Amino acid sequence: MRWVSACLVGLCWLLSSAPAEASLELRGGAELDLRLARILSASLEQELRYDGRPGEPQQWLSSVELGLRPQKFFRLELGYRISRRSLGNTVELRHRLWLAARLRARLGPLRLTFRERYQLRPATTFDELRQHLVSKATLALRSHSLPFEPSCWVELFARLPKGSSPFLADKLRFGLGLMLPLGLCELSLEGQLERSLRQPEEPLLPILSMQLEFEMDLRRSRR
Repeated sequence: MRWVSACLVGLCWLLSSAPAEASLELRGGAELDLRLARILSASLEQELRYDGRPGEPQQWLSSVELGLRPQKFFRLELGYRISRRSLGNTVELRHRLWLAARLRARLGPLRLTFRERYQLRPATTFDELRQHLVSKATLALRSHSLPFEPSCWVELFARLPKGSSPFLADKLRFGLGLMLPLGLCELSLEGQLERSLRQPEEPLLPILSMQLEFEMDLRRSRR
């Protein structure tokens, strides 16, 4: 339970230091998980984001990811995402590629997951090339006595240095979530707090998200 305590302490610290004018980001989306083989899976995701900060437009994001799980405790992920943002009469397209490794351990009813992800955003006419390492630790509670699955996590974004830029640590997120089974799908509710580490004077950014997750086993359809 130390991870839960650490996340709660982090949330309290972020809330206590948040200015009154902090903005809010809202996210909503749906995800389809496909089981292709015993160790191979794929996921398709659509997401809409609304950022209340000045000058930040709405974003529509489409993602596809392939997952390889040779062992129950180890998973590799390769993904691609395209986002569309409207800037006046101009539509900005951004692309992202990522490669991630995920380790999972069971501690009784607790599930502890570590994920390390390298992500690359190619340069466009609107922005320069960006590379990040994103480290995430998640603790989830799974019990037959609970009708939902609570979880908490901490996530660190580190921008890889480029040229003479002295910045490395980019931002930090603490989050709490609930996974609710709804028969045909699962409903994921999440709340996060994001703190900029490069510019600590920036307002804290709360993030609220809701997502429907569907799962389909294509192995059964081939029998």
